[in-house]
This record gives sequence, structure tokens and C-alpha cells, in this order.
Amino acid sequence: MHRTFKLLTFSILLTLSSWADIAETTAFIAFKGTSTLHDFEGTAASQPFVLTFKENPETGHILISADAVLKVSAMSTDHKKRDKNMFKMLDHENFSLISGSLSETSFPISGNGNAKLKLKIRDTEKTVEANFSNWKREGNKISVDMKFSVSLTSFGLKPPSVMGVIRVGDTVTVECEVEGTCL
Repeated sequence: MHRTFKLLTFSILLTLSSWADIAETTAFIAFKGTSTLHDFEGTAASQPFVLTFKENPETGHILISADAVLKVSAMSTDHKKRDKNMFKMLDHENFSLISGSLSETSFPISGNGNAKLKLKIRDTEKTVEANFSNWKREGNKISVDMKFSVSLTSFGLKPPSVMGVIRVGDTVTVECEVEGTCL
């Protein structure tokens, strides 16, 4: 069974490589928010994922496809009580993953570009506008930066509050540094 799965995965990657390059990547994530008391920030890293890409020098654009997941338990603000409230808001016991998907997303090879990112938090999937920048390919290494904002209430989340006085703002800014190695 395990050997069959590896063979099937290799076959899919071989098929994809006929139209695009493939990289095994990880997203290093920083998230930032506000509250009535003070701003906060946190970090996380995605699970490793496959990113397919095709650079087109004629148009000056790159086409990317990827599906990534983040374990909610991997998120940290380095503050236990805040993390506990964050996990409760995300209902991490029932929804342990946050996922993001790009499907043949195009943006400029140099400079910045916007594209649609499908984001799933808990049981709600929405499309958000993401900004891509700093695409680099050096040898077999690739990297790209992505930035987007998330409205907690648009995903059906109730921003945490403490005693009804200290409230977390609705918008969280997410910045990702995606790094990978071409296969």
C-alpha cells in the first residue's frame, strides 16, 4: 500500500513536471493583529507542500499552483493565555488545520502582483486577495513572499475579548515567506 502511494505520487509529479517545475516548499508565517490594549504578533510554519510553477519570460509572469496546510497547534504568540484564547476561537480540537490553495495563479516575476488565495479556516472557505513579491529562483532554490489580510468575522470567528474590555480587532495581517527546493 505504502509503495503504491509513493509510485502514484511520483507519477503525478512526473506528469506535472511536463508543464511546470516542482518544488518542495514550506511557508514561514507571521501574523499580526490589534487589540484595545496593545498589538500582538505570532508565528507558525506550514507543513511541507508541493508548489508547481512555470516562469514565462515572454510575458514576465509566473504561474503557481499549491495546496498548503498549517496545524493550528503550530501557531504561537509566545503568550500562553493569548494562545489559549486563539485556539479556542479557532476551535482547534474540531478543526485542527487551516488550509490555503492557489490554482494556476499568475503574478509578475519581478515586482509585486495580486492574486486570489482560497483560504479555509474551520468550516468556512473564502477567497482573499493576496499580494505576491520577491520571486527568486537561484539554482534549485526558490522563494516568494505573500501578504494578505483576514477578517475574523468573515470566517465566522468571534474575536477574543477579556472581561468585555480588552478586545481583539477583526483584521489580522498575515505575511508568508515561502521557501523551497526544486525536485
